[in-house]
Amino acid sequence: MWLLSNLYDVFSVQVSETRSSTRDSRTGVERHLVSRAIGERRRTVTKERRADGEERTTDTVQNFRDDERDAFDEEWGTQAERSLPSIRASRSGVGAARPLGSAPRSRSVQIEDVSNDAV
Repeated sequence: MWLLSNLYDVFSVQVSETRSSTRDSRTGVERHLVSRAIGERRRTVTKERRADGEERTTDTVQNFRDDERDAFDEEWGTQAERSLPSIRASRSGVGAARPLGSAPRSRSVQIEDVSNDAV
């Protein structure tokens, strides 16, 4: 059993995704970051919007070439679907993973009034 467990660890791929959003109330700068990794390879896209409306996007790669971005995104999607339950569940519906740097999809939410007055 020990050998099988260690072989699984050797052949398993570490897949991760980190998301963060911040807003500096003093300067009005909003920053949204999405970072995806497969083992030692990582792609990070940061979108920043200043208070005056100017937007800037930074797309960085680590441990692979710039021209391999699309291949990395495809591999990340395949590996994440196998490894990350939240990605696997979302692949068939709302919130499915999309390539980094692509435009966000719009979502709509309907909120029902559940107060006692509505009954």
